[in-house]
Amino acid sequence: MRRRVKRSVLSAAALFLLGSTAAAQETGISLGSWTLYPTVGLSIGYDDNIALTADNEIDSFFYLISPALRLETGSGASTFSLEYGIDYAEYEETSRDDYFDHHLLGTWDYRPTARSALQFDGRYERGHDRRGEGLQEFEPGLIDDDVDEYDLFGLAGMYGFGADGARGRLELNAAYEEVDYVNNRTLTRAGDHERFGYGATFYLRVAAKTSLLAEVRHSEIDYDSANRDSDETAYGVGLRWQATGASEGRAVIGRVDRDFDDPLLDGYTGTYWEVGASWRPLERTQVDLATRRETDEAFGASQLLVREETAVSWRHLWRPRFMTAIDVSFLDEDFRPGPRDDDLVAFGISADYQWRPWLILGAAYRHYDRDSTIPEFNYERNEFLLTLELSR
Repeated sequence: MRRRVKRSVLSAAALFLLGSTAAAQETGISLGSWTLYPTVGLSIGYDDNIALTADNEIDSFFYLISPALRLETGSGASTFSLEYGIDYAEYEETSRDDYFDHHLLGTWDYRPTARSALQFDGRYERGHDRRGEGLQEFEPGLIDDDVDEYDLFGLAGMYGFGADGARGRLELNAAYEEVDYVNNRTLTRAGDHERFGYGATFYLRVAAKTSLLAEVRHSEIDYDSANRDSDETAYGVGLRWQATGASEGRAVIGRVDRDFDDPLLDGYTGTYWEVGASWRPLERTQVDLATRRETDEAFGASQLLVREETAVSWRHLWRPRFMTAIDVSFLDEDFRPGPRDDDLVAFGISADYQWRPWLILGAAYRHYDRDSTIPEFNYERNEFLLTLELSR
């Protein structure tokens, strides 16, 4: 849905919000067979359009603290990690935009034999949708409500059969996610939903570092109250490569079908693609490219949206302690049915200096510009951020 869209679409923005393109060197604290890695981020920023409005923008300085603890254990065939983190933000001019998010993540990787691998992931998140995004985007009259808060619970698993370098490899996966909003229930009740998905991908090695692939995915999306229950199935073929030590990537193109349980709602059939590639032209330089076309949830008068996104980032380590990053992304969201079509361009630049092995100083700027066929959804936004990141 729209909350998750904004976080996944502008993936480079995650780097900006963290205020760092590199992590401080972690040594950890030994706790027997476990190792504890504590980190904390301290940030001050300025946002000139907090509610993402076309006019009468709200601007404010804000303060963000992000402590986290990560536990790791295991060696050889089995490894396990557990992480708990907090994001607490206060805005000087608008306290209703303050938020207190936290998350708990767990991952277990197990390779019982050279030919098989298992991975399980679990997560819990208490998160929020900022004003102007998610369900509030379609209710401008409720712009003075506090940010929408939600609980997210997710489980995912993957089983792979086939040794590294084998002629063929099969991966099976399944995932479950449930989202329940906890406040502003008159509006947010429509966003409560769960998603169950499963799929399979087969890789056929055709060269030393290149494999053809074929995949099939199916998802079932069920809403507690909104009339949006649907099934989606996708079939695709593609390529995965690591041609040299300086280049690697994955590309898939296929067909996706979305059918709604309600016969009065129109389904969708179209092309989807996913491409991700990294290139290292120099030892200290990395260029990343990601582009995709997919469907996602939509509210208001629309039933779903079709999204096309392309993002490019460039990172360079000028000196052993100094790194810069530049990224730009282009997003088109077509809301169906209906007249709305949004184009969003985002640009970001950041710099990080590792003052001590355990301390990084960061500065970042990011600009957003959305142009919509419905003028009330137009906006421009600028963010500035200064960050300290400490680790042990």
